[in-house]
Amino acid sequence: DPAVSKYVSQFLTQHEQGCRKAHGRTGSEFEGEPAVPDAVLMNGGVFNSKLLSERAQALLSRWRGEPVTVLENRDPHLSVAFGAVAFGLSRATNQMRIGGGSARSYFLKVESKADAPLGVCILPKGSEEGEEVPLVERRFALQLNQPVQFSLVANSGDGVFTPGEIVELDLEEERFQPLPPLVAALDAGDENSEVEVSLVTRLTEVGTLDIQCRAVADPDQRWQVEFQLRRDLQRQHPVQTLPPRFPEAVAALEAVFGANDKDADKNAVKQLRQQLEKLLGERKDWDTALARALFDELWDRRKKRRRSQAHERVWFNLAGFCLRPGFGYPADEWRIQQAWTLYQQGLQFEKENQSWAEWWTFWRRTAGGLDASAQKKLYKEISKFINPASARNLKIKTEIKNKSYEDMVRLAASLEGLPVDTKVELAGWLAKRLEKSSETQTSWWALGRVASREPFHAGVDTVIPPEKIEKWFKLVLNQDWKKNSNAAFAAVMIARKTGDRTRDVKGALRSTIIEKLRAAKAPALWQTMVEQKLALDDQESKLVFGEALPVGLKLLSR
Repeated sequence: DPAVSKYVSQFLTQHEQGCRKAHGRTGSEFEGEPAVPDAVLMNGGVFNSKLLSERAQALLSRWRGEPVTVLENRDPHLSVAFGAVAFGLSRATNQMRIGGGSARSYFLKVESKADAPLGVCILPKGSEEGEEVPLVERRFALQLNQPVQFSLVANSGDGVFTPGEIVELDLEEERFQPLPPLVAALDAGDENSEVEVSLVTRLTEVGTLDIQCRAVADPDQRWQVEFQLRRDLQRQHPVQTLPPRFPEAVAALEAVFGANDKDADKNAVKQLRQQLEKLLGERKDWDTALARALFDELWDRRKKRRRSQAHERVWFNLAGFCLRPGFGYPADEWRIQQAWTLYQQGLQFEKENQSWAEWWTFWRRTAGGLDASAQKKLYKEISKFINPASARNLKIKTEIKNKSYEDMVRLAASLEGLPVDTKVELAGWLAKRLEKSSETQTSWWALGRVASREPFHAGVDTVIPPEKIEKWFKLVLNQDWKKNSNAAFAAVMIARKTGDRTRDVKGALRSTIIEKLRAAKAPALWQTMVEQKLALDDQESKLVFGEALPVGLKLLSR
C-alpha cells in the first residue's frame, strides 16, 4: 500500500533535523542529502511477515542510497510487552532505564486578535516524565465556576521550543495537530469570577499532561487540569457554529425569563417556542451545539422560571429538551451537576398536572447523565405510585391523577442506573399492572425498556439476566400484536440480540418472537433487531429514548 510509504516519508521529513544531528551531518554541504537512518529496529506483530520486513528495508535503503542495517528482533510482536516489563522492573528496583522524554511539544491555544491562532508552549519536546515545567514569564486569566475550554496542539517535529514561547499555529500544516479539547468547570466557591494565574505543567508516567493553575495573588490557591495525551490525535471534534439569529433567540429568552417582573410580557412565554423555531428552525432539527447553548442561556435565567405556572412549565420543557440525553457533549457533566440542584428545590406550582408532567419529563430527558445515587432518589419518590399494592391507598390514588402517572412511568423506565434487583421489582410491578386493560399503553414501552437487552446509556452490568425476564414473555406473547404494537416493541427490546450470551434470550424464544412479528406484519427493522446484532438507527433511538436525539449526537452500538 503506497499510503504506508507516504506515512514513513512524512515521518522522516518531520524528524529530518534530528536524523542529521545524530549522523553529524548538519552543515550546509549536506543539504539535499536524504536524511534516512542507517539502521532500523522493526517492532510490532506486522513485521512477523518476512515480505513486509524486506519491503520496509528495501524502501529505506533506496531512499538512503545504500543498504540500511536491520537490527535483530526475534519476537517483534512482543516488543511492547518486553518494554513494559523492563520499565516496571526498573521502577521497582530503581535501576537504569532508557527514556527520551516527551515525544512532542505541546501548546495551549490562547485568545488572539491576530489572523493566525497563537499558542503558548507549555511542554517542550524532550521534557522528562515527572519533571515540573513552570511558565515563569507568562500570566493567564482563568475563568472560574463556569465551563471553560482548554485546547491543546501538539507538534512532533524537530523544532526547538522553550516554555512560555508564543508561536503561530498554522493548523493547515500537518506538523501541528489539535488534540480533542477539554471542557471543565473549575470550582472557586464564589460566583463566576476571573483570576490571574501562572502555569506549571508536568508529563506523567501514564501519559497524561497535568496543568496546574496557580493564583498569582495566593499561590496556595491551585486548580488542576489533566489531559490524556495517548489518544488518537487525528480524532478531532467538528467545529459547530451557532445560527446567525442566535442572538435574537437569546433576546427572546431574556424577554421571558430575564426582564424585571413588572416589565415582563406575560403573553411572550406562550409564544416562546414558536418564536425560537421561527428564529432557529424547527426544534427537531436543532443540533447538539445549539441545544446546549440554549440550555446555558436558560440556566442563567433559571430563577425567573417561578414567575408563573406557564413560565415554570415552559422553562422545564425547553431546558430538558436542550439538555437531552444528559451526556455526550463537552461540559455535560457540569451541566447535570448544576441541574440536579433543582431537585431539592422542587416545583413552585405543584398543584398543576402539566407542571408535574414537565418536571418528570425534564428528569427523564436528562437521566442518562445522572449518577446512580440521583437515579435512586428519583425512583424512591415515584415507586410508590407504580407499585400495584398502593392502588388501594386513597391518598396515592388522588396524587396519581395530579402528578401525571404516565410521565412517572416513563421516568422510572429511563433510570437505567438502578440496581438489577430494583429493575426486576419495577418490571414485575409493570407486568402486574398490564394484566388489566385499563393500564396505560406507555407501560408496555416501559416494561420493554426496563427489561431491554441493550441499555441506552448504562453499562451492561445493569441488564436484567435473561433467566429472570422470560416469565414476562407469556404476558407479552398473549397480546394481539396487530392491535397492540406497543407490546410487540416491548418484546423486541426484551429479546433484542446483542451477541452476548450472558444477555441474549434463548434461541427458541427468539424464533417464536420473530414468527409472531412476521405474522403481525411488524416493521422489518424490528425483526432484524431480534435476529441479529444491529446498531441503533434514528427511528429506533426515538422509540427507545421516547423522542429523537439531538442532531449530531448519535448513539453507537455497544
